[in-house]
Amino acid sequence: MTDQDRSFQVPAGRCLSVAPGMPTTDLARTVEHYRRLGFTFSVLGASSLAEADFAIAERDGIELHFAVKPDHDPSRTATWVYIGVEDADVMSEELNAAGAGQGRPVRDTDYRMRELAHIDPDGNLLLFGSPLAEGGAGPPGSPAPKARTLPDSDRAAFELLRVTKLGDAEALTRMLAADPGLASCRINGITPLHHFADAPGHLPNAAAVVNALAAAGADLNAHARDMWHHETPLHWAASNDDVVLIDALLDAGADIEHPGSSINGGTPIWSALGYAQWAAVRRLWERGAETGLPHAAVLGLVDAVIALVEASPPPDPDELSGAFWNACRAGQLDTARYLLARGADRDWPAPWDGSTPLDAASASHQREMVAWLRASGARPGRLPGASSGHIAPADHGDGGGGESQCVPGHDERAGP
Repeated sequence: MTDQDRSFQVPAGRCLSVAPGMPTTDLARTVEHYRRLGFTFSVLGASSLAEADFAIAERDGIELHFAVKPDHDPSRTATWVYIGVEDADVMSEELNAAGAGQGRPVRDTDYRMRELAHIDPDGNLLLFGSPLAEGGAGPPGSPAPKARTLPDSDRAAFELLRVTKLGDAEALTRMLAADPGLASCRINGITPLHHFADAPGHLPNAAAVVNALAAAGADLNAHARDMWHHETPLHWAASNDDVVLIDALLDAGADIEHPGSSINGGTPIWSALGYAQWAAVRRLWERGAETGLPHAAVLGLVDAVIALVEASPPPDPDELSGAFWNACRAGQLDTARYLLARGADRDWPAPWDGSTPLDAASASHQREMVAWLRASGARPGRLPGASSGHIAPADHGDGGGGESQCVPGHDERAGP
């Protein structure tokens, strides 16, 4: 074989590998974290990791590229990476043994993968996945082997969504008895439960609809597909302040700590916080969701706020000021006064849109808060014509979600 013949058989332009780029605000912290995940690090253009602003993590032939981004905001610029592994359960055991486990269970998905979710200190989501054995049923309660995909023009899909959104549990139960696979089918990339939870939410007969779908085999923790996030129906219920549906999903067995939110890849309570759905934040807190400083701030839980602020280590300046911004937005005056006295920046510009606490309070029509902030010398930060910051329930149906304003990042001490 001549060199010329070989050149046609091995195209020079073929792809050989891929290396996702990952943002971090603290490279030393990232190195320490990922070393516990079994990665080794190298640097380019610097004599040591201590002097570097870019590093390459390597494990088992895969690479992750980390770059220091001082303006990185986990709620807006975090990314997610899917890492195929031989056995997700073995990976979970390895991370737990290394002290890097986060208490999340390995789960079967409706697309026949066994997955473990892991969130790094910068809010980046890693999904470790391995294929389920062909024909394997998985553990008890795992989804059906393969979910059907139906166009919304399909007659069965149309009728399924019609009776579901009407809250007609009797008609829904009859349909599912005749065809149980409809409970876990995909219509425009999402499940019937997603459609029921989608904006504006608050559809009738939530408990009966959820129970009928769950009894027919619906995966309560199914991810949205063909979207940039991995939100479950519970994330969507939280984004719409739909407390009745939140209760129905949790009572049926939905995972309150399931990751995948459009807000920093987090759990449903982060969706509620990001979309300013205070009743949902409170209900998820009441139902046992893991919370941090911003959640306590918007709920006005002054004792909890004090405990978190006085913890060791204390929150960093951005965490403190972000909680102050959220307290102002939610109209929690006592909490805001305390946080300001503890050093919060009165004019902290939110990284996602530059709005200050005064802007957030004004957009939320918190008149008493606005008056106090102005009397304290607070200033607006937005330029004329910028977004008012009003937060409507998230419309996930188009795959993009609504406008959100949220938090400067996970509270690592109290959240996942």
